[in-house]
Amino acid sequence: MAFSVLAMAQARQGPVGQCKLVYTSATQVTLKPWNGNGSIKINGNIYTLPAAGLVGSNSGLAPSTTYYLYAFQTGGVVGLEWSTTGHVTSTTPGNIGVEIKSGDETRSLVGMVATSGGTPGGQFQDAANVRGVRSWFNDTGIAGHAESGTNVSTTSTTGVELDATARLFVLLWAGEQYTQTVASACANSVAGSYTYLAGGVNGSITGIWVFAMAPPSGGGYYFGLANSFSQAVGADGLYTLSIYGLSGSNTSYFYYKTNSVVSVRK
Repeated sequence: MAFSVLAMAQARQGPVGQCKLVYTSATQVTLKPWNGNGSIKINGNIYTLPAAGLVGSNSGLAPSTTYYLYAFQTGGVVGLEWSTTGHVTSTTPGNIGVEIKSGDETRSLVGMVATSGGTPGGQFQDAANVRGVRSWFNDTGIAGHAESGTNVSTTSTTGVELDATARLFVLLWAGEQYTQTVASACANSVAGSYTYLAGGVNGSITGIWVFAMAPPSGGGYYFGLANSFSQAVGADGLYTLSIYGLSGSNTSYFYYKTNSVVSVRK
């Protein structure tokens, strides 16, 4: 068996990426040691995070913007840098396989955030209906949901978004597989008429429509519809998941709408 001093030295370094970026508050995120001692590889060298982790502030961040968070080191001390510049996988010997800031081996990717719009803008977000902080390491996926009890109606025979209150906003990594499930209590103004329900992403309807016919007892009688769709996203970014409906004829009603999502990173 061939003997490799380099291979043995690398093996003694132990695992890297023992950290996780987590939401702390609307103005702070923290890169914390996770599942180990907080080792991270930067430009071919291994560094250890402090026990309390490193804090990233929203100071200077613009509203409604997706930022990447990169770790760097100065004098052996690890720091954090926000950037809108994307990431690539390093092919440089000693740093091969590390996800880095595009064009800069000295910056290792640790996370991604989508800042809030409105007033105050530029803040961090993590709630059931907004998943806006993601870690590059030790993040297996997200779960979220939104709901609305508003009774809405449509006579449209093409798909329309039913209720902005039921929107979900989720930050996803390229290649991440998400599953959206939408459900609603539905009715139609005329017996025998059809009502349709579907989910959608970023303004486009996904999957196929589910539908049901209003019962013979006529308008005002509710029935349940549920629909689910799964796909992998092609690029990092903030995705808006919505509920869509249409009426086969007459007026369709939608009540107690729910919109949920789960994702898996591989």
